[in-house]
Order: sequence, then C-alpha cells, then structure tokens
Amino acid sequence: MLVLFTSRAQAQADTKVPDSINGQIEQSPDSQFCQDQNLPPEDGTQIQGGSCSSTPQGAIPSTSRMVSSLIFEPQSGSTVDSSKDLTVKVDLRNLRTGFFSNAQEQYYLVPQTLDGSGTIEGHCHITIQRLTSSQAAPDARNFDFFKGLNDEAPDGRTLSVTVPAGTLTQDGEYRICSLSGAFTHQPVIMPVAQRGAQDDCIRVTVADGGGGNNNSNDGGNNGGNGNGANNNNNNNNNGNGGNNNNGNGGAGRNPFGRNPFGRNPFGGKGRRNSGRSARRRATLA
Repeated sequence: MLVLFTSRAQAQADTKVPDSINGQIEQSPDSQFCQDQNLPPEDGTQIQGGSCSSTPQGAIPSTSRMVSSLIFEPQSGSTVDSSKDLTVKVDLRNLRTGFFSNAQEQYYLVPQTLDGSGTIEGHCHITIQRLTSSQAAPDARNFDFFKGLNDEAPDGRTLSVTVPAGTLTQDGEYRICSLSGAFTHQPVIMPVAQRGAQDDCIRVTVADGGGGNNNSNDGGNNGGNGNGANNNNNNNNNGNGGNNNNGNGGAGRNPFGRNPFGRNPFGGKGRRNSGRSARRRATLA
C-alpha cells in the first residue's frame, strides 16, 4: 500500500526514522571544500540553482548488501491504455524501505544509514517520462509522473504505485524508471564501482492518450517543474519538494535531539538549518 500524506502529523506517523539517528536533523557544519566553492551550502530545501553539501556520505554496505531493483509490472515493451489506471510494481533487493524524511526541509541532511543487518535504510521513487527521440536523452526536468514510495514494503521487497488514468496525455513511447534513495533522499551509495545497476527502467508504448498537448513534457511546464519527492495528483506537479499530495512535505515535526555526527571532521563553521531554510526554499518541481 502506498501512503499518501495529507498532513505533517500524518507524515510523521507514517514514516520511520533510522535507529542510528540519535539527534536533531540539522545542516552539517560547512566543510573546507564547500567553503572554497562559489556555491551556497545545502540547507535541506533542494536549492535549484546549485549548492554544496557537507553531509558525510555515511554508512556504506558490503557487496552482499548492494541495492538492486526490477520493475516487473507493466512488462517492458508492452502497450498501455492511458484511459485506464496503470499499476507500476518494483521488486527491491537489499533496500530497507519505509525511511523517508521531509524533502522540503531535510533534503540531503543525514548521511546514509544501515540497519542492524547492514542493509541501507531508505525508499524508492517511480518516475515516468515521454521519449521524443530514441537517440537523445530526455531533459530530467521534464516528466509526466513522479511519486515517492515511502511506505514499507509489506513483503520486504515489493512496492507499487497507481498512475491515474489520464496522466499520460500523449500517445507514444515512455520510459518508467525506479530511483532508490537513502533516508534523506540522496542516491544510495554502493561499496564498489563494478556492479549491476541499483535502479531499473523499462519502455512502454502509450495508446489512447489523445495526442494533445502535454504540459509536463518537452516544454518543462510541470506546473512548477521537477518535484523533489512525492508527486501524484493526476500529474499536477504542484511545485513542492516533499509529498505533493495536497501540498504536504514528508516527515513532520522533528522528533530528534542533538546532532549525532559530532564535531565536523572537515573544519569550518557550523550552520543550523533554521529560518534561512525558508528564505532559500525554492519553488520546487
């Protein structure tokens, strides 16, 4: 079951927090590297113009715990009817799901964490884009559907999401991809370079889309463009960084105490994620 957040209180109740997070989620002290860059520090608000993150990469799993995923519904190469709901199912190997932070305020603020068995604690997303060329990669800012699967997989591996009828408004070829992330949404970090892919993409052909103008494709008109975490609402990308159902973020009030990461190993002055987050908050896609 996919949980659709309708309030910050609901978000706090329905998402899990890694046991290893023993203090307040806050912006890490600026590393010397970031102090030397001409970029603002990452403050958890998904700064669209570029930023520098001083958050440590965190705990990295062993090779036996590397993440792998497979989208098995719909079948790759199949034709789907856009006038009907589309169910997308993904099998996730070595990802402890259900860990999903507030993407509006805590984006990239916590290092990657592992559970007691050495498995990454995080979540998955499904994103769908229409392909206008078989040889040119699409613009990542343009998408037709994006949804964070922030619930825990009932069987420990399988998650699903329903794409509402009418979301894919143009006939043609689309790609459906999974995006695996750690608790605060950074792509999962693996221990070795030579490995299988951690995410999966399939191609499908959409029929009965009406062939009309698609405001979320090719022009980047996603009603706010590029949501950072959950976005459903029948393809109305409402421009916020967390769960975009009814405009709410991910997790709610921060239940944590002090920063568990201790003194900054990189040097530099610390900055707390306070009122500046609101000032820097982008109009997120």
